[in-house]
Amino acid sequence: MLTFAVVCLLFVGSGRASGESGKAWGVYQIYWQPFQFEQQLDEQLASLGGQCKYTLFFRDLSPKRGFPKSAVEICRQRGLTPVISFELWEGSRHRQDGGLQEVEEGKHDAFFAKWARDAAAYGHPVILRFGFEMNGDWFAWGRQPERFKKVWRHIHAIVRANRADNISWMFAPNVLSPGQDPKEHLYPYYPGDDVVDWVGLDGYNFGDHHDKWHAWSTYQEVFEPTIRAAQAWGKPLLISEVGCADDGRKSG
Repeated sequence: MLTFAVVCLLFVGSGRASGESGKAWGVYQIYWQPFQFEQQLDEQLASLGGQCKYTLFFRDLSPKRGFPKSAVEICRQRGLTPVISFELWEGSRHRQDGGLQEVEEGKHDAFFAKWARDAAAYGHPVILRFGFEMNGDWFAWGRQPERFKKVWRHIHAIVRANRADNISWMFAPNVLSPGQDPKEHLYPYYPGDDVVDWVGLDGYNFGDHHDKWHAWSTYQEVFEPTIRAAQAWGKPLLISEVGCADDGRKSG
């Protein structure tokens, strides 16, 4: 059975493929309830033996959830910047188009306006990783570049209109597969320099036995082509999801 590392973050600077300066670690922690999040995050931080800078967790369009006040405050108290990975559907209601069409049509405007007001009231930095891996076909909001960009800019405008200036926006595509052209599989999804603050990249080494489309890959093979392509945007860069299959070639 294959196992993968937890999601983690590594700040690698403004789109540079191999710079050594400006690195900082982060961690993923699942968020069900505040007490669980706090306890497990503390256990995780204690096990690492070093100071992290970011904590990533997931949220969605579920009306009862809204802005995660408790989770971001728990992060702030530990000197961590929260990275909220926002899924464009309501919990388990995974329709073919997810909530992307509904968001485009304005059906969730009130949700996002309230979300933004609560974020503004919190007042401390939060990174919003909105509709991640939109250039893949495994999420309902994927492979719809024009609609995705329209939705991004629409929600960005709502957040700014409600004065949530403490929110910065992360554009987080999946890394390019071998042979993919960024002009076709990456750049068409980018919503614009004026509405993007960070670039995040998601990439995994699935190993030799996951499926016929994957084989053992080094870090350089997984990430470097997309990091080079992302230099065009000149934004601060995070490796926002990473994992590696169990294998004798896996270090650590």
